[in-house]
Amino acid sequence: MKNDWIEVELGEVADIISGKNQKEVENPNGEFPIYGSGGVFGFADQYLCPPGTTVIGRKGTINSPIFVNEKFWNVDTAFGIHPFEYVLPKLLFYFCKGFNFKNLDKSTTIPSLAKRDLLKIDFPLIPLPEQRAIVARVEELFSELDHAISNLKSAQAKLEIYRQAVLKKAFEGGFTSNIDSFVSELPETWRKLKLGAILRVSSGKGLTSSQMDGGDYNVYGGNGKNGNHSSYLFEEAKLIIGRVGVRCGVTHITSPKSWVTDNALVVEFKENETHDLKFMKLKLEFENLNKLSNSTAQPVISGSKIYEYEVMIPDFNEQLQIVQEIESRLSVADKLAETIQTNMLKSESLKQSILKQAFEGKLLMEAELEACRKEADWEPAEKLLERIKKEKSKAKKS
Repeated sequence: MKNDWIEVELGEVADIISGKNQKEVENPNGEFPIYGSGGVFGFADQYLCPPGTTVIGRKGTINSPIFVNEKFWNVDTAFGIHPFEYVLPKLLFYFCKGFNFKNLDKSTTIPSLAKRDLLKIDFPLIPLPEQRAIVARVEELFSELDHAISNLKSAQAKLEIYRQAVLKKAFEGGFTSNIDSFVSELPETWRKLKLGAILRVSSGKGLTSSQMDGGDYNVYGGNGKNGNHSSYLFEEAKLIIGRVGVRCGVTHITSPKSWVTDNALVVEFKENETHDLKFMKLKLEFENLNKLSNSTAQPVISGSKIYEYEVMIPDFNEQLQIVQEIESRLSVADKLAETIQTNMLKSESLKQSILKQAFEGKLLMEAELEACRKEADWEPAEKLLERIKKEKSKAKKS
């Protein structure tokens, strides 16, 4: 902590506004947006939070702060954190972006935060000119990173378009009957059938994060590999399908001797059916099984829906040929996609590093700090805290 900074409790410099149920104020034509931890999902005739408030989830998504620069209503599963005078709203927002609210989660089921814990968070109170300089520098660096991330996402989207084009050609018979050209009809060796005619699915077995003990065997769920365990459920590699949530319908192939959790479905082929796992993974990926979910809230896919879905399936030898042709075309693209994803993760990690430096007093150069000290409103943080307390006292009396 720098000499002209002081550490205070968040409750000393900010008001934490509890959300309320929006039913009585909800109006599609209302003037004020309604915010939850995921953003806007309606409008209201009244507001609870002033402009310059940071939204933090009280339950569910608790680690994704949102800055709102207009009056708004926050629902009862979200807090609004608004700074008192002499603390810049954007500085508080960036502090929240760098703070790990998961460390305050004491729940055993749905992540949740308590107001009393938020009020006690240690917050660095900084002289005003330095606050402005820190915010300006963070936004400058974030703008550069966001531009880079935007370019990465654009490249990622182009690769996905190419990938889908390759898969489309593959599953229209373009790589088996007349290589490198489209055909008007599928070969006679392709069967039109319901998935239930060739496979059955079953749920994996639940495993909490605390039970993932770092053992020798991989643990898979709807989002792929997500841990290790000291025992396994399946001797051989398995094709699995994400069962619920954002990964609903997504396919993966496990390693041999692995555990599959209950948020994924495990595919078993019938005794008289022989299919290549890689082919079936790519085929089901292309078919986008997520569309089979009939849930209006969180997507969920069931075996009965999968069994009724019709597909065109070639014989085993053609499956091997198709996989070879797909892999020869996508190997470079997949490596590029992996590199892009790695760089995107690095960019997000770099943002956290920038925020860490900012609130440790390491982001500004000495020349910038000297310039801040020469500004008319520069004064040590102790003086700012005195001003804040006086303003709070006045507000209470009025």
